[in-house]
Amino acid sequence: MSAKSKRKSITSKLKKPNLKLKKADRESVDDTAAPRITSDTVAEHREEVLSGARRFIYPLQHGRKRVVIVSTLIVAAVVVGSVVLSSLLLYRYQSTSNFAYKVSQVVPFPISKIDDEYVSYEDYLFELSYSFFYYQNYDQEGVDIDSSEGDQLTRELKIQALEKIKLDAIARKLADENDIVISEEQITKQIDTLRNQGGIGDSDQALEEILRSSYNWGISDLRRTIRLQLIRQSLPRVLDTETVKSAEAAQKELNDGAKFAAIAEKYSDDQLTKEADGVIGKISRTDAALPAEFIDAAFALDEGEISGIVESRFGLHIMRVNKIEGDEREVAHVLFQYFDIDEVLRGELKKSTVDDYITIE
Repeated sequence: MSAKSKRKSITSKLKKPNLKLKKADRESVDDTAAPRITSDTVAEHREEVLSGARRFIYPLQHGRKRVVIVSTLIVAAVVVGSVVLSSLLLYRYQSTSNFAYKVSQVVPFPISKIDDEYVSYEDYLFELSYSFFYYQNYDQEGVDIDSSEGDQLTRELKIQALEKIKLDAIARKLADENDIVISEEQITKQIDTLRNQGGIGDSDQALEEILRSSYNWGISDLRRTIRLQLIRQSLPRVLDTETVKSAEAAQKELNDGAKFAAIAEKYSDDQLTKEADGVIGKISRTDAALPAEFIDAAFALDEGEISGIVESRFGLHIMRVNKIEGDEREVAHVLFQYFDIDEVLRGELKKSTVDDYITIE
């Protein structure tokens, strides 16, 4: 038999697969096969898919919400607990520790209320911290405020600090009512004068070291203190109208040709110089005993020239430069002394409704 005949015989013995399905088989296949997706059924099928996925998504969403709620409750509990503990520290135990001071810087606890204005507990601790630092480092009598002998001193310092911050609050209120604004430039000018008087130069580090060793302050603390000083210094100008009128009258007489010595004798409140033609002696730019405004005005004058009205922490001045000798100048002045601003502030405080939140014992 030929090879061709053999292949034909073999292939004829192999049965071809029956590719046709019986009717029952076709119906069985149709029943189990995936349904056809048409434009009419696409929405239905999408909902089926999403409903299956929701079984896995909802538990995750519920878990996240629970975590957020629990975390929020924990944070709230910590905040409330911290406020309660801080309140006990400040109001019940009246702590003056560094920690208590830090707490008062973060949370604006009030220590007093004057009319409708609150006075900050932080202001009180700021004043106390300087007083304690002074007595611990510079008191010549060696009073130990941490000892039993220092209890009375500590009480007095607390009373003084509380009164001062109340007077400062009244001063700020009066400044607002009279549109008195202290600019950052004014404060910087005062600091520059302090630098010159102390020979510090422009180094912030050197200034920081001096402030830290002398007052336990930083530069921001110095700026804060100077701002309050300038507010108190500016108030008499608008409140003490009689002194302002006297200075203006003296200025007019000088402009009309009156002798400076005669004006000093007639008007000056400086009892040490009024009988000596108003002469205070020679001054320099580094004279630490004189206010910055006084020094600046004096060194802006030529020999024999008379200034206008100059304001300083001592009051109002009219000055004359008698001689210029190198870096020094002989200066005469007429001083118009304001009333005691602290007495005015105390009077305003007495007229106010004051509620203290601590009792110093």
